[in-house]
Amino acid sequence: MAAVNHKIYDNFYLANEIEDQFNTKIDLQNYFVVDNTLTEGPGMVKKINRYSATDSTEELAMGQGNSKSIEVSFKTREYRVKLAQNQFDYYDEQEMTDPMIVQTGIRRMASGMFNKVDADFMTELKKATMTLTATEWDIDLFADAVGMIDNTGTDNAPESIRAFCFMNPKDIAKIRKLAKETLQYNESFARQGYVGTLYGVDIISKKNQVEGETEVAIQQAVTLFNKKGTIVEQDRNAAPADVGNTRHNYIWSEKYYLVALTDDTKVVKIIIDSTVVTPSVTLSDSTASIDVEETKTLTATVVPEGTAVTWTSSDSTVATVADGVVTGVAAGEATITAKINVNGTDYTDTCAVTVTAG
Repeated sequence: MAAVNHKIYDNFYLANEIEDQFNTKIDLQNYFVVDNTLTEGPGMVKKINRYSATDSTEELAMGQGNSKSIEVSFKTREYRVKLAQNQFDYYDEQEMTDPMIVQTGIRRMASGMFNKVDADFMTELKKATMTLTATEWDIDLFADAVGMIDNTGTDNAPESIRAFCFMNPKDIAKIRKLAKETLQYNESFARQGYVGTLYGVDIISKKNQVEGETEVAIQQAVTLFNKKGTIVEQDRNAAPADVGNTRHNYIWSEKYYLVALTDDTKVVKIIIDSTVVTPSVTLSDSTASIDVEETKTLTATVVPEGTAVTWTSSDSTVATVADGVVTGVAAGEATITAKINVNGTDYTDTCAVTVTAG
């Protein structure tokens, strides 16, 4: 009977098993930076600074000095340290019949911890401040997203500069049809869910990703602040229903951590919204001919409707323009440009005007 009551696993063994398997899962991922220096406990506030710096590099002649200096600035965000805990229970008789029951439970505890971290990682990615919006999927969106990322990694750490994105399987099917042979599959990748590479972006299938949305990022965008080690507690006959010595064992594992978006210049959110209107300006004429002192009215159709139009002439000595009314000044050629600005982006259309002496 003594053997049945014997505690087969001590806390140190269980803690190491769970921690090792948790770290193995983390190591297989190159999606975020891991910082194992977390010292704060659950519920405590950790302030995280997101730094940026200006450039001061100048080409100087002999005797010249720098006219400007590097300026470092940062924004502070506050995060609360989280406690992730799970529970596994088993009877002595189960373990004695098949020891793999406990081993399987331990592995599930580790994967459960990782799944919680992974869910928080996805939440942080979705806080991306740089966005691209389109009415439908286009493979060029991935090239545009990569171009927006501040990629300052080096070849010595290729995993830190390689872009990736998680996509809903339905969206991947659409991308496959668009990309065809452009979506290259690399057999050397054993990453779970890996589909292929498009414009240097690893496409990874993830069922819980929102359809019509993805975040293109590099590893430096998100950091896992992790307190090294896993805390394990055990008890026997702990539940109210465990009357007497029922040989019912309980294991609890705890992990302290937080996941934070630490550099939002390293991630771009792509949003597909069929209701989004693409801004544009279209002139009624692409070419026009007028005499000196003659006028020609150009009409600008703008999207969104009501957007202010700025009119300019490439040569006001040949033709001037005011509110779309072009006036011939002297014989020659000039380009009339209509411009709108939507969310910081300029959209233009032109009309080539020829002015004759008449």
